[in-house]
Amino acid sequence: MYKRPHNLKLVIQDNHTMCKFNEECLRLSKVKQTMESHILVEKESTLHHGPPCFTKDKQLESPLNRLFAKTRLLS
Repeated sequence: MYKRPHNLKLVIQDNHTMCKFNEECLRLSKVKQTMESHILVEKESTLHHGPPCFTKDKQLESPLNRLFAKTRLLS
């Protein structure tokens, strides 16, 4: 005769928790793959432009001009 274990409810809850955890892991894995593919596409689409070039804003080089620029942005 089959005897039901006392902790059956806990086993069911644990299985449900593990299923939810596995679903979340699968979802995050898909998000990661999507982001990686977007990054690869972005890299490939910008490679023909050469390395990124950063320019300085000549007006913001002095500390006094930076202070004036900040106060203009705040007002």
